[in-house]
Amino acid sequence: METEDSELCFPELINSSCVKGVVNSLVTTLLIVLEFITALSTAFLNLLVIISVSHFRQLLSSSNFILLSLAVSEFFIYLMIYPFEVLYPYTCWFWGDLLCFLKSIFSVMIVSASVGTMVLISVDRYVAVCDPLHYSTRMSVKVVSVGLSLCWSSSFHFSLVFLDKNMEDLNFPRPCYGKCFYRVTFPLVLFELILTFFLPVVIVVLYMRVFVVVLSQVRAMHSHISAITFGPSATGNAKKSEVKAAKNLGVAVVVFLICFIPYYILILPWNLSKDSSFLVFLGRLLLLNSCFNPFLYVL
Repeated sequence: METEDSELCFPELINSSCVKGVVNSLVTTLLIVLEFITALSTAFLNLLVIISVSHFRQLLSSSNFILLSLAVSEFFIYLMIYPFEVLYPYTCWFWGDLLCFLKSIFSVMIVSASVGTMVLISVDRYVAVCDPLHYSTRMSVKVVSVGLSLCWSSSFHFSLVFLDKNMEDLNFPRPCYGKCFYRVTFPLVLFELILTFFLPVVIVVLYMRVFVVVLSQVRAMHSHISAITFGPSATGNAKKSEVKAAKNLGVAVVVFLICFIPYYILILPWNLSKDSSFLVFLGRLLLLNSCFNPFLYVL
């Protein structure tokens, strides 16, 4: 049976060189190819969303404007970030610290903008379901534009802070040479905590509230239509559409939790310095959440 071997990035540095995996297993090769196909397919789906919303003026509503922002962030995630994460265990980094930091801050900016946009989507759906009379004012295009601007600008600002902190000392201790490492500072720990815990909690709480309201509306609508005796067809159609909406919200919450909770548990401050294949897998699992978003939020 074939096994996966490894070799040093710098053979001359036996005691300090990082190790890269060697792909000599058919299963590993097929998994890598499958992940690349998934990445390109997801990038293509998000590109279709970008083109559709941008091209057709009738689609430029406040909610679709948020979906456009999500599609843009996730297009870059799957075109430029996810492929690198797939190849990370099997490659070495030979392009210096500056490019390593630039790659890292780009990843931080895009992923944080994606999570922030998902928060705005959950707020949009919460207002639409729980306060529909004030939806047009509370979630107007102007309000949404301000929210998205804050989301992207704050992500970009933190990325610059992250770069500045790493550029202060380029000779920080590294576990080995040949991989892309960055310094873990308190601002990064705090930002990771907000990004991977507090914002997901906000999303889950809002979606659970919407889920409860939708279910109560299903029951109320079912009772009301049955009392008026519109017939079983109308009752079934009304209930079916509402139940489908409730199921979609439930699936969105479950997928989000599956992708984010494992990463959060191991991204706590005392685990941040670890560099293992398992942590790489959890990072890819977090990014995999973006693969489902075109189906959960758009289609």
